[in-house]
Amino acid sequence: LVVCPVSVKWNWRRELMASGVPEEDIVVIDGPRGRRADLFTQVPSARVCIINYDLFPWLADPQKKALRSFAKEAMLCLDESHYIKDRTAKRTVFAQSLEAPAVICMTGTPIYNTSSDLYTQITMLADVWSNWFEFQDSYLIMGEMNLPGGKRKKIVVGTKNEQKLNEIVDCYQIRRLKSEGGGLPPKVHTRHELDMDTH
Repeated sequence: LVVCPVSVKWNWRRELMASGVPEEDIVVIDGPRGRRADLFTQVPSARVCIINYDLFPWLADPQKKALRSFAKEAMLCLDESHYIKDRTAKRTVFAQSLEAPAVICMTGTPIYNTSSDLYTQITMLADVWSNWFEFQDSYLIMGEMNLPGGKRKKIVVGTKNEQKLNEIVDCYQIRRLKSEGGGLPPKVHTRHELDMDTH
């Protein structure tokens, strides 16, 4: 089960086919709601299912059930896993409900803002902390932000116990520089010209 940004869904399909997976074994959940409903009927018999994060909040209950069932017997690959950094977002909550026997989180940007971005990505891989509050108390320096109407909101203003957190992260990450890519081809830019009508 590949979960990725919408912009790379078809690239995943192309690369899987290039590596020998037959086209008929891959289902890409895409298109308007009716088309997606038809595609979900193919999920149980597929070898690979590809879906983008942004569809998660819009799935009907039977579709969520189909993905959870598929994930139980699959490897779950979260491409650009920083998309699940917000632990309260609907897409993150659903991603965490996928109980796959093996999980891979891939990202070039594990931390966008603060160390709190690591929490959901690491907990997708292992039960390192019993809950968010244990992580927060152990590693985050909290402050407050003033909101309109005299309200206040807790925010992360820093990180503590960085060495211990780095030791935990190092247990779950493989970091590669572009220079260590193992012979990746150079980036290719292709220009496609389209005829535009006057409407």
